[in-house]
Amino acid sequence: GVLADVVKATIAAARAGGADNVFTPESLDSTRPKMSVLVVDDVKTNLVLTVRMLTERGHEATAVSNGIEAIDAFEQDRFDAVLMDIQMPGLDGFDTTAAMRAEEVLRGIPRTPIIALTGHTTTEERDRCIASGMDGFLAKPVRPDALFAAVEQFGSMTAAA
Repeated sequence: GVLADVVKATIAAARAGGADNVFTPESLDSTRPKMSVLVVDDVKTNLVLTVRMLTERGHEATAVSNGIEAIDAFEQDRFDAVLMDIQMPGLDGFDTTAAMRAEEVLRGIPRTPIIALTGHTTTEERDRCIASGMDGFLAKPVRPDALFAAVEQFGSMTAAA
């Protein structure tokens, strides 16, 4: 992967004595795929913070505050990943995910990675998320490093596909 390549290159540069091959966050940014992410959360503060973290990282983020808006956005656009709040009034994250999975089948489009966002970090909750058709799981409050790792693992998979 990218990390292994960076480590190998860094070790090789150190052995060669060349300090001009220093990797900065900026030089690594160019190798990271820019992703389009749908962020679904009914709590405005969470939505704003998650979108800000993604856009400052160089990704595009579309923010919606409920399951109906999420399904509408999903029908209109292609996303590299979806960050799905579990607990929302009306359509919760499980029902919204089920609707998105049905839409993919109907349209014959590739499966979009859906990552659960939840304050409940039990094994049961994680299992329920995966069983309902989600691909990943993030605990709230979301830390930037965990967010980027969760989203970007799928970005490298879609770039390779």
